Amino acid sequence: MPIVLFNGNILSSDEPLIRSASLALRYGIGAFETMRYQQQEILFFSDHHVRLSNALTALSIPTQPLLEYEHVHQLLMDFIHALKVDQCRLRLSVFSNDNALPDFLVEHFPLQDVKTSNLHVAISDVYPISVSPISRFKNTNYLPYFFTAKEAASKDLDDMLLLNQYGNICESTISNVFCKRGDTILTPALQEGCIEGVLRKNVLKFLHKESINIQETTISIEEILQADEIFLTNVIRGIRTVASINGIQKESQIGKFLQNAFQKFFGA
Repeated sequence: MPIVLFNGNILSSDEPLIRSASLALRYGIGAFETMRYQQQEILFFSDHHVRLSNALTALSIPTQPLLEYEHVHQLLMDFIHALKVDQCRLRLSVFSNDNALPDFLVEHFPLQDVKTSNLHVAISDVYPISVSPISRFKNTNYLPYFFTAKEAASKDLDDMLLLNQYGNICESTISNVFCKRGDTILTPALQEGCIEGVLRKNVLKFLHKESINIQETTISIEEILQADEIFLTNVIRGIRTVASINGIQKESQIGKFLQNAFQKFFGA
């Protein structure tokens, strides 16, 4: 029987859970994290916990004692042990109940093989991302990403890049975006509205450690189309190299270098 973890209790996934007064249901006020479990650990859990805690603070969602670090980590590990799986994807969602404690839901999904190289993407201007104090977090109000992903599928593309309200590159439907121009790697700054990705954070730390020139900045459509190469980062799918954007071919040297550097987490 499929199961979920709801407010610390393991329940059937068929159990009705949402409250009629939930602000997540009414207004989409909530946050979530998608995490990768493998080799008996939740990958980058500390980074996920920090981002979720910051998101709940920004959304004025009370958290204590529900989401204290040790408490939530133990709940997740107990849930994983109940699942009896060696690896999986976890989705932890927190739904606002206004001033009352929020509801806490954990779902699980299998880790699937994904395409990590030779991605074909395009730029979409249909659902721009609004830059705001909460745009850096994974909010349950996820409509621009959802509908842009459907647009990508309808065009037989692997992914699409979203713009922000100013017409600059923001991110893809599921990943942060990096590009290389000359000897410099660029990625949209958080002020451009992109999600503060967990793998993005760790790739930035690695690039700085390797003394590779990296800039968090504004990236125009023209700049990314003229870039030498593009790669995407996502903690579930890893580092993925882009073969073409809007039909323009790209290299993948730095992307493959990073895939090798992070091989212990995601494989070759």
